[in-house]
Amino acid sequence: AASFAAGEWPSIARSPALADPLRLAGEMLCSIAMALLYQMSLFACTSHNTPLATSISGNFKDLASSIAGVALDSGVPSAASVFGLGMSLCGAFSYVWQKAGTLGGSAARPVA
Repeated sequence: AASFAAGEWPSIARSPALADPLRLAGEMLCSIAMALLYQMSLFACTSHNTPLATSISGNFKDLASSIAGVALDSGVPSAASVFGLGMSLCGAFSYVWQKAGTLGGSAARPVA
């Protein structure tokens, strides 16, 4: 929906993936498989780790998937995309840092 709102629909309509149904089906199957693996790994991580550890691994997953997306895309990311990703990662990592500090600080103080 955001691509349509940004006026990118003409370039989407010219995509080679839409002209080749077999390629489109292959890309859809890859996307479905990645989503399934992501959900399975998320459930496994949540059931075996703390929510904080899951949040940390999720932040690194977001960073890795963003880097992979840029590497696999033929274009160069815009300054707005890099800024948005940077702000998102700064917010996520600062939240984790604050939560880890809160947990560590309360565990280190003796209870009277």
